[in-house]
Amino acid sequence: MMKDGLQLNLGCFDQVFEGWYNCDVSPHLFVARVPLLPRFLHSLGVLDEERYAQYRAGIFRRIHYVDLRKPLPFRTDSVQACFCSHVLEHLYFFHAERLLAEIHRVLLPGGFVRIVVPDLAHAMTLYREEDPNAFLSKVFENERMTLEKNQHRWMFTSPSLIRALKAAGFETAKQVSYHETQHAAFMPLDNRPEGSLFVEGKKGGGNSAGRIHPR
Repeated sequence: MMKDGLQLNLGCFDQVFEGWYNCDVSPHLFVARVPLLPRFLHSLGVLDEERYAQYRAGIFRRIHYVDLRKPLPFRTDSVQACFCSHVLEHLYFFHAERLLAEIHRVLLPGGFVRIVVPDLAHAMTLYREEDPNAFLSKVFENERMTLEKNQHRWMFTSPSLIRALKAAGFETAKQVSYHETQHAAFMPLDNRPEGSLFVEGKKGGGNSAGRIHPR
């Protein structure tokens, strides 16, 4: 049985942090659990040196399988904080809405969520009527060799993401900056400053921590 007070790192891919329950659905999780399979795939050239080094370091064996399209496998009011970076845009909007509601459910009263997504407002600055390809690539992320699970299915602006968090039940939701946070443990996980939108929500009840600003 999992202890209360977990810190969830949802959709982490290969970004694993101590003190966090790191989750993803990457096929790498299954490959890592089959003896000698990573070595075999590396010998065939399927895994490059960088990815194979991650296997040897045990990165993917430290990640838990959690499908974010389904109810989160955690008790109500049991999670201290939740970090979710560049994940919501890969979900259909109704799945994103349900995930936000699930995050609200599992958070302890006074708990925080930090959502990081590509900023649609930033992407719109790339739009050129005579050549919209850069804009379309940023919005859809579905070029020929992109895996379907990695394609974008939705995009957010600050007002639309804040509205979605409040609809999910969060008492407060507001845009913050890179490395500006109300929960200090988020700081090491924040690693995608360019073109990203950062919004934090707080579940009602409990005490709020003091805001941390970038130095």
